[in-house]
Amino acid sequence: MAIRVGIDLGTTYCAVARIDDKTGKAVIIRNNRGVILTPSVLCFNEDGSILHGEDAKKQQKMGNQNIASFFKRCMGIDGYSLMFFGRRYSATDLSAILLNKLKIDVEKETNDKVIEAVITVPAYFDDMGKSATMAAARQAGLNCNIIISEPTAAALAYNLSKDVKEQTILVYDLGGGTFDVTIARVTGDEIDVLGTDGDHSLGGKDWDDCIVRYISDEFDRAHGLRISADPQKTDYLLVMAEDAKKCLSDSDSTSVEVKYEGKELQVCITVDTFESISRYQLGITKDLVNNLLNDLGLTWRNIDGVILVGGSTRMQMVRKYVKEMSGKEPLGGVNPDEAVALGAAIRANTTADGVVLPSISATIGGSTHTQDSIQGAKKIRDVAAHSLGMIAASIDGDHFINSIIIRKNTKIPVEETRQYKHWIGKDCDDFEIYLTQGEFGRFSDDDETYDEDWRPLNNTINRKCVANKKQFNKTANSESIIAVTYSYTINDTIEVKAIQTETGKELVLEEQPVSGDLSWTDEPPVQKKYGRGARQSLEIVFAIDTSGSMYGDPLKAARQAIIDFQNQLGSHNILYFETDSRGHSYIDFCEVRKCFSGNSNCKRYIVVLADGQWWPKEEAKYRAKLCKDEGIDIIAVGFGYADKAFLNDIASKKGFAKMTDLAGLSGTFISFAQEIENRL
Repeated sequence: MAIRVGIDLGTTYCAVARIDDKTGKAVIIRNNRGVILTPSVLCFNEDGSILHGEDAKKQQKMGNQNIASFFKRCMGIDGYSLMFFGRRYSATDLSAILLNKLKIDVEKETNDKVIEAVITVPAYFDDMGKSATMAAARQAGLNCNIIISEPTAAALAYNLSKDVKEQTILVYDLGGGTFDVTIARVTGDEIDVLGTDGDHSLGGKDWDDCIVRYISDEFDRAHGLRISADPQKTDYLLVMAEDAKKCLSDSDSTSVEVKYEGKELQVCITVDTFESISRYQLGITKDLVNNLLNDLGLTWRNIDGVILVGGSTRMQMVRKYVKEMSGKEPLGGVNPDEAVALGAAIRANTTADGVVLPSISATIGGSTHTQDSIQGAKKIRDVAAHSLGMIAASIDGDHFINSIIIRKNTKIPVEETRQYKHWIGKDCDDFEIYLTQGEFGRFSDDDETYDEDWRPLNNTINRKCVANKKQFNKTANSESIIAVTYSYTINDTIEVKAIQTETGKELVLEEQPVSGDLSWTDEPPVQKKYGRGARQSLEIVFAIDTSGSMYGDPLKAARQAIIDFQNQLGSHNILYFETDSRGHSYIDFCEVRKCFSGNSNCKRYIVVLADGQWWPKEEAKYRAKLCKDEGIDIIAVGFGYADKAFLNDIASKKGFAKMTDLAGLSGTFISFAQEIENRL
């Protein structure tokens, strides 16, 4: 028979659920190994085959470098890709492969065909991440027209085991790669989401990274060897760190045995040590929880209970924090690993109003049985996780601002319209809608003062929709009022339309790629329209790898060296690109390249500073070559554990790669500044 399923597409683990047609209850579908969770890991083989789940995770533990993991964090990010055996994969491609593997496993396990799926996403995912998730589902052969936020799905699952009186609950959702906090009122018939907040780049992996850094530092102190400089060994340590984290959820201490280059060390980690080295990560979640409570005008006294969702909430420090702040134990009746998938299965088989879909049927004893009710089915009233706006000129015409159309935590579905002036006379431009997502902006036009927080680039630019200028009907004054409408649908998607108000004509909008160069948003609007304004003859981007040990004195020395470099060159366009990869040292040249203005008349340089070895090296070399092919020169400076041979590979020429130390960093940068100046 055909079934609808709910899929928790997690950063570290996945789970799939369906509705039992006999009981009407959501149940987990076990994978081909008979367990409820499937690791979100892929392993690529030279023969074209791809391992997934536990098989791929075993290869990762053995040091296999052809591994893809944690790619959910990069959903919707242009430029992210991994290459395996000559083929390049985006985060969407990797998610599609994993989803397809899950679909195959489910159909083998149940002997049923999966016809539709509802896939969960972090509540704080932006529109690009959501769109990429739906695209991955289509690529995997899944019919997915609905996505649901993970905390909302968990709230649905919370009502599976019992009838709950009206309560205000806080969902603390800490998964492998993302964190969400949602507050909702739950009744017997409805889940009313009041607000949500989160960080889609914070999750259990960051706690794993803390353990890896601790182990590496201990080994370095004992033997003078830095394990983190070896990517293959670091991958092994990440798997060991995850195991250690799980042990510390039930025990007061654990130990990790490390062997490297003939040296051994038994590293003991206690719960207190673990809390100490990850205090910063837990603090981020506390701040987000408190911010949401403040935004909604609530306190912990208004919260009846806390639901813990995601495997990382099993950490003792999380439960301790929740108990201290709420004054009570977390609510029971929900398995942190299963809740999101179970809730998604309920949503997959009901409407947003909680009505059971009629096509759920199974053949029982030769007759067709249609499910009458589903346990946990409720009406869902969700909210917009981010404010939505567009780039527009300020009233005085001096600045571009982020003009907010739909505010964060507005109930959805919602449709809001704002009007904008557009010149449609001679030499008029196309009407461009750059859809922004974020809180840095202005909703009201009453205040004509300018605030730095209104900068569009302080937000995510999700989409570009263009109305070709040929569509405009000219009016006598050659100025038109365009009404822009954003619709945030019940299915968590965003629709855009625009109408020329003088004629009532709806404009045809063409979706175009968002250009990497949006620096014009920091210039007066007139400069963009008429092309006025000084052009720089030289543009330089400093790309500083701040992962790993690049903190404290090294980072201070790097920033001072940049100042000295800039003083040597004078007034040129010098930008600063700092990356924290939360793991391996790595700078994405494709992202750095976006920092340039796009003026082909400029001489462009990327100055790289690194203190360790990058991984994956081949990927970095490939992206550096893309920049060099565009005429961008790359200067590579290294110190500490940097690899001189690798620096030579990414630099434009041999003389543009140099090893130094902290004391000589400024002098090295000044010498390169002088060479650049001589070339102008």
